Amino acid sequence: MKDIKDWTQLLFLIIVNLVFLLFLFNKIFHFDQDVWIGVITSLSSLLAGAFTLLGVKWTLDNQAKKDRYDRLPKDIVNAWKVYKVLCFGGGLSMSKGSDDDLVIKVQNFYDEYEDRTTELSTSVSPEAYRIVNKYFTLIDDYFSYQAKGKMDEWFEKTNRLQDEMAKIVDSLEKEYEKLKKI
Repeated sequence: MKDIKDWTQLLFLIIVNLVFLLFLFNKIFHFDQDVWIGVITSLSSLLAGAFTLLGVKWTLDNQAKKDRYDRLPKDIVNAWKVYKVLCFGGGLSMSKGSDDDLVIKVQNFYDEYEDRTTELSTSVSPEAYRIVNKYFTLIDDYFSYQAKGKMDEWFEKTNRLQDEMAKIVDSLEKEYEKLKKI
């Protein structure tokens, strides 16, 4: 909205300056009535065009905000779904059972959730997609971290990705509340 106010003020200043210049030129060159009619008609058409452009810009800006406001609830729900999958996957290694059971659980988790979660993340944002891609790479690398005795590093990385996803959810919810007030 501020942008439209700035353009309106600029347009007003241009019109005032043009009118002043016209009166100045009239005093110097003594325009006849036909010239004045032509100049006023031209200025009127320029003014109407400028206000039309401002109106179109205002309409497009408001429509973009409305579209974003309408789309945000779905994005927030999808972001929450992604976040929950990330939290659930991080808890897999705490499951009880043999190593063979854990291998099956991690593989099943990857097979079941990777495609759908990646798809959901693309509907949220490029940043959410990046997080999910890194997360499932870590899930895929789980056993290499385990074999090297670097499970603390694995947990740290997965927790960091979960925190990043939580920040995305939070920012979407704040954006929705902000747009709701407009």
